[in-house]
Amino acid sequence: PARLRTLIADAAYVATVSAFNVAHLRGIAPDDADRIHLVPNAIEVERFAYRRPVRPAGALRVAAVGRLVEKKGFDVLLDAFAVLRATGIDAELTLAGGGELADELSDRVRTLGLQDAVRMPGPLSQCDVTQLLRESDVFAAPCIVGSDGNADGLPTVLLEAMATGVPCVSTPVTGIPEVVIDGETGLLTSPGDPAALATALRRVAQGSVDIVALAEAARSLVERRHDARNQARAHARLTNGDLPETAQDFSRELVA
Repeated sequence: PARLRTLIADAAYVATVSAFNVAHLRGIAPDDADRIHLVPNAIEVERFAYRRPVRPAGALRVAAVGRLVEKKGFDVLLDAFAVLRATGIDAELTLAGGGELADELSDRVRTLGLQDAVRMPGPLSQCDVTQLLRESDVFAAPCIVGSDGNADGLPTVLLEAMATGVPCVSTPVTGIPEVVIDGETGLLTSPGDPAALATALRRVAQGSVDIVALAEAARSLVERRHDARNQARAHARLTNGDLPETAQDFSRELVA
């Protein structure tokens, strides 16, 4: 916190990707709260062609992408996947990424007896991630708050999945529920709860949730709020000293 206060005080402006983060940083540095602004995480939306999701005819293809670290919650995902398959749902998981927990997660796959259903290809290129999303029926981002307090701000790959039309299942950690609105643009489950995550995945597999409505609303939200061209203009304005009075005002401008 002391280091953050120094950085914020020395900055011309501070941009952060979620309203959650704005409140958090303003709480740490209340004397410099007016320097802190919301500029949502951004992607080049046009790079991600939307495709209308369909209920899987065969195995449910689940994708998860990220660094293999505690805050991503991938151990919870593996446990949930074991529960899902134990209930009779045919499903396959691709868990892509590298990190300090790679060996531990690989061991967990073997312990749970999931070797025939879980693929861990390691880190993927951007093109390969895009292809994985196109080939998947659901994207899982089971984020948690780590034991050291570390948590995701807003995973960029979650926005990419939403833009592509892949129904998303995640957790209400930090800024995620500002994007994945439960029952509207995706499904949210309790962090660290494998049974709840398995239930959400099963709903997608069994067609008990309108995945087309979720996907269309998610794409629309990404186009409105997370287009990199809008965020570039926002940073240009902030750099030029054209500062809004509040983060909420700026957020409304970006959406408009």
